[in-house]
Amino acid sequence: MRAPDGRDVFGVAVKLWVAADDDPELAERLEPMERLVAGEIARVVAELGGDRPRAEVAAIATTVLATIRGLALTDAFLPGGGRSPEKQWALVRPVLEGLLLPAS
Repeated sequence: MRAPDGRDVFGVAVKLWVAADDDPELAERLEPMERLVAGEIARVVAELGGDRPRAEVAAIATTVLATIRGLALTDAFLPGGGRSPEKQWALVRPVLEGLLLPAS
């Protein structure tokens, strides 16, 4: 995940979370941001979920968030190793869309 100026935003976030493991004050400050991001993803999934049961929407939101985090971690820690982030996204996007979007 890159900022418009090219900085590695996800890599910085990972470093902050690692530092927060030893710094309770930093962890306390990061938790609201994490809740905000997770909450926004859950909101969008719920919006797309229509009449699906709440437990199914929660499972889909967790899957989407874990997939995004996993792809970002792979890119942050294995740059140039294996598939490019674009190719990885091209593989998983249809699967996530299948979970999120109603069958046509």
